[in-house]
Amino acid sequence: MNLNLKGIRITRCEFHNEMGPNTKLNLQVNVNNQIKLPKDMSAESVGTVITKVMVGSPLHPLYLYLEQVSSYADTDEVKGETPDMESMMSLYKTICVPMAMKELEETIKKICAVYHIPEIKIQKNDNTEKGRHGYLN
Repeated sequence: MNLNLKGIRITRCEFHNEMGPNTKLNLQVNVNNQIKLPKDMSAESVGTVITKVMVGSPLHPLYLYLEQVSSYADTDEVKGETPDMESMMSLYKTICVPMAMKELEETIKKICAVYHIPEIKIQKNDNTEKGRHGYLN
């Protein structure tokens, strides 16, 4: 199985920056990843990773809220096997979540460049919603 990125959508982006050029801020970064897989898995199924990041809070001089949906599918030649939900969830956690985080970091770098703000570092804390698997119909 070879899971690859099919597409990225930014579904929501809120940003405000009232910083002066030399302001040093201690910003809190919260990241949340949610994996959604189709209810009926097939060899052609596409799953998504919904990544939500919040930098600071609405009360900070710099605030960023971003929701990004990344979709992934198997690019190997289809052999007709239908993967089970458990192993797919595990694959998405180990392969697709890190890929989605990388995409998100690229998006944030672009935002930082456009708005001339210091680069925002994301700490990797694995809080993929354990036990709360959202399934699409």
